[in-house]
Amino acid sequence: MKITTDKEPALYPAINNVFPDAKHRDSKYKNNIIEQNNRDIKSRYKVMKGFKSPFSALIFCTVFEKIRQLHRAKDESEQCAEA
Repeated sequence: MKITTDKEPALYPAINNVFPDAKHRDSKYKNNIIEQNNRDIKSRYKVMKGFKSPFSALIFCTVFEKIRQLHRAKDESEQCAEA
């Protein structure tokens, strides 16, 4: 298992305790995929100034992910057409 984190000092002993066999990679520039994936959601969330309820957050994230999947499918089909 590989775990990629930033260079937060508290993470080193925590990862060694929980996942002793894991390979820990620390890189300021290779942030994990989840952080990169949430970048768009965070930027939209800041504009909205928060959610009024957990249900509205759930609806937003669900719809946001569906739209993202549609854009990915469109981009992939365009790449296939260009080749």
